[in-house]
Amino acid sequence: MPVKPVPDGYHTVTPYLIVNDGNRALEFYKKAFGATEIMRMPGPNNTVGHAEIKKLVALQKELAAQLKIQKREFVAPTPDQKLAGEIAANISADLRDALDTQKHEKIESYELVDSLKEKLVSSYPEEPANVRSDAADIFDALKEKIFREDILDKRRRPDGRAFDQIRSIACEVGLLPRTHGSALFQRGETR
Repeated sequence: MPVKPVPDGYHTVTPYLIVNDGNRALEFYKKAFGATEIMRMPGPNNTVGHAEIKKLVALQKELAAQLKIQKREFVAPTPDQKLAGEIAANISADLRDALDTQKHEKIESYELVDSLKEKLVSSYPEEPANVRSDAADIFDALKEKIFREDILDKRRRPDGRAFDQIRSIACEVGLLPRTHGSALFQRGETR
């Protein structure tokens, strides 16, 4: 049985709307167009997260059934705990220092982290084949752990700013011959 490229109930172009007040928008669609709400996913402060999700999930299940897709079993890899402990003991202090963008400029911090990772990975032998990739994965997990601990537990951003403090932003807007790229804003590295 062939799978329909455009499922029942959809058109070749199906618009998705992102609105400021989903509750009011849904009430308007009901009154103005006779729309029927299929389901509502409540968000924080009585907002609407997504009113179409139930229909989409049913469609995904229907397609999976038609294609007879079998869910593959996934077994998450577990890192070598001895290797993880060794790496954490040897580089945690240097990694925490490299992640400190109050002490180092952001680009310099990236370079320090990359250099530390390269030094760590190259310190392990090429054989067995997976030891270097395991070391790289453990390094990445340790970097994420340190970053999260500093923010969530120590309530400290890498650059020392308070959580309610925003970097200044500079904006320039003008007309260009093409609409793509007709504005520029800069905050941190985003340009």
